[in-house]
Amino acid sequence: MREQEHRYRLADGACKYICTECSKQEIRHSWKACGCLVCGERDSAGKHEYEGGACIVCANVEPRPASGFEMDAAIAALGNDPRWEARRDAAKALARFSGDGAFRALVEALAHDDKWVVRFSAATALSGYGDAAVEPLVASLRDGNHAVVAHAAEALGRIRAERAVEPLIETLSYAKDYAPVRSAREALVKYRRAVVPRLLSLVGDAARHSEIVEALADIGDPQAADTLLAIASNQAEKPHNRVNAVWGLGNTPGFSRPEALIDLIPTACDTRLTEALSKTLAKLQPGVNIESAVRQARKRSLDKYLVDLERIVPGMPQDLAESLSKANRFQHGANIVCNTEFGEFQIVVSGDSRVISTRNLDTVKNKLKAELAGLT
Repeated sequence: MREQEHRYRLADGACKYICTECSKQEIRHSWKACGCLVCGERDSAGKHEYEGGACIVCANVEPRPASGFEMDAAIAALGNDPRWEARRDAAKALARFSGDGAFRALVEALAHDDKWVVRFSAATALSGYGDAAVEPLVASLRDGNHAVVAHAAEALGRIRAERAVEPLIETLSYAKDYAPVRSAREALVKYRRAVVPRLLSLVGDAARHSEIVEALADIGDPQAADTLLAIASNQAEKPHNRVNAVWGLGNTPGFSRPEALIDLIPTACDTRLTEALSKTLAKLQPGVNIESAVRQARKRSLDKYLVDLERIVPGMPQDLAESLSKANRFQHGANIVCNTEFGEFQIVVSGDSRVISTRNLDTVKNKLKAELAGLT
């Protein structure tokens, strides 16, 4: 059998593949800096790649000078200077040093400084102290300021200590602002394969489901392939979860079931999902002819959307009209402004939250009908 005739599929290990024709085995690592991003195997020939004071693969702490006049001055400024700008700059300066004095000063500032910008600067600086900084950073995930929480989560993502996983997962349901949620998710993604089983156990959790799906998609680990495929196939899922699941399958090493994604095209009633399926299939199976199926999926999606827009009529409840619009919306006086891919229209509502009239909706529907005509 010629080499090009081998048809490999994922075997037992994260980077282990086997040919379905002759059982030949092959190892395919995804090397980055000093190790494999998929299975975590270390590469003795590789070099650490530092980000925020720690290696992005193994969390090895970047070597830094331990003492000096500049460090002593920064410690003093961080603890005593009445100007928050000076304390912020001192925290940033201490990121370049190591030693107990600098560490204690940063921990104190993170916990007690009354200026949030100083606290988040201290959180960022502490990421370079590795495992020793985990507890104070975890405590800061409960900070009342969302920016401090976000920077603490980012720092924990650089360190990647196992005991920080659960606190980061808890932060995924942070209700005050999206920034901490995004930072916590991105931090968990840096754990790669190690955190996948725990994330899989949380799929379906009402408060964190979407963030869990997006994290699994970003990691792209073979352990999650079946779960991501089930989410992509579930028409009851929110559209953005299905879209993320499809992108995740495209990023998953060893996923070789493009026929399963082709089967999803008839259920794709969302343009983002259609696009994700099209691009992912082109990546997984170059040369596959899916243009006709994609066009039909697009037509079904637009047909359904046109029906929904036709249902927006005077007298209906405002919340129903907004849901039918399937658009990015904002309030402008008594009007709900709806931005769609076919343009903008407005829903005029009354004091009792009923639709009075619409503006520019017919123009949007006409543009939609014009595209439908080109798809038939």
